[in-house]
Amino acid sequence: MNENAQDYLQRAITLMGRENYPEAKKLVELALAEDPRYAEAYSVLGDIYVNTDDLDNALESYRKVALLEPDNADNLFDMGSVYILKDDLANGIKCYNNAETKGYSGYRLYLNLARIYEGIGHKEQALRNYNKAVSADTLNTDLRLARAAFDVKEGRYHEALEDLDELQQLEPDLFDGYSLRAEIYCSLGKYEEALQVVETAMEKFPEDAALKALKAKVLLQTGRSAEARQLLEDVEKSDQFERVRRSSRLMMAEICSMENNLQGAAEQLEKLLEEEDPDDPEANFLLMNIRYGMKDYTKTLELAEKLAGRETVDVYSVTGRYFVPFIQKKTGNTEEAQRGFRELTSDLRKVTVRFPHMYEAYLYRLLSHKELGEYDKALELADYIEDLDEHSADAFIMRYAIYKDMGDEENAAKMKEVVRKMRPDVQL
Repeated sequence: MNENAQDYLQRAITLMGRENYPEAKKLVELALAEDPRYAEAYSVLGDIYVNTDDLDNALESYRKVALLEPDNADNLFDMGSVYILKDDLANGIKCYNNAETKGYSGYRLYLNLARIYEGIGHKEQALRNYNKAVSADTLNTDLRLARAAFDVKEGRYHEALEDLDELQQLEPDLFDGYSLRAEIYCSLGKYEEALQVVETAMEKFPEDAALKALKAKVLLQTGRSAEARQLLEDVEKSDQFERVRRSSRLMMAEICSMENNLQGAAEQLEKLLEEEDPDDPEANFLLMNIRYGMKDYTKTLELAEKLAGRETVDVYSVTGRYFVPFIQKKTGNTEEAQRGFRELTSDLRKVTVRFPHMYEAYLYRLLSHKELGEYDKALELADYIEDLDEHSADAFIMRYAIYKDMGDEENAAKMKEVVRKMRPDVQL
């Protein structure tokens, strides 16, 4: 081993630790000039490029390591991570699998894989890798929290609670453990248990704004909106308000809506968009609905167009796309609305092919066909919506609306009776 090359590299690593990447890079290049086959130097050079967001050169450096040391599992992991940063998931997963085959067993590999698979909807593989991550570092509380949070998303509440029980033994005062446990109890409808968990946590962290916001959320779900409002008003006066501003504003908007104070709800959401992210899809979606309830059609259309213009295909963009022609029709722009509904039926068909479980896409396809007077197609989609969720009243509500538009009062009355039995709270 070339001693000069080693010396240059050690000095480069020291400078990297000080985040002096330009000088570190110069020293690595000197090391490689001394020894062009110095694999570790290429690895450090790759790390420098990653830290300076030069992913293409980072990947090239790691590839050189792979040529010199094809069994280097750490390098394969680094290569995989760069591919993932470049959104090349296929090559990222391939490198990670190769790294595991070559002996890499660190939890980061499994955690990254779990998040990738979760993001692309491969839930079984996501869970398998969350389990591997926890097994690789059994004392890491963050990994157990990540797995518990995944279980909650998938409705695996029993498994999530088991993880939280183990977490409490490892770290009794872990804040996130209390928070997630309370959310699980809320999802199970066990609001008193959720409230008890939050209050226990507040005894340990009495000034924590996140816990106060969580308590307000539980109070809201138990119908105690006045108490929730008071708690949120107290939080807003605290120096920690910025931490919970988004959730607090959303809850205050919900409380105002419950009180039929639509102007107050709109003001809360507008403050949120001004203070945080003006493109926040949830806040824009809620504000659109509030403005529609206020019959402010100009603002509703503006918000719908904003949501419709999102690059991401999700419930917010799909809803925005439906609301654009819907409001155009409402304001007398019938010809433009008809053209919009026609385009939407075609586009949403493509969306449902790509995302077969996107419930809202089928719903808005149905409504668009209904607006176009294409009742047979709308009724076919009502059948499909019922198949997607047989316990939901949505299909029967849609059929009621379709039959009403058709002037078929007999079938409309039948659908109304079904809805009344399934959802007594719905007024048709």
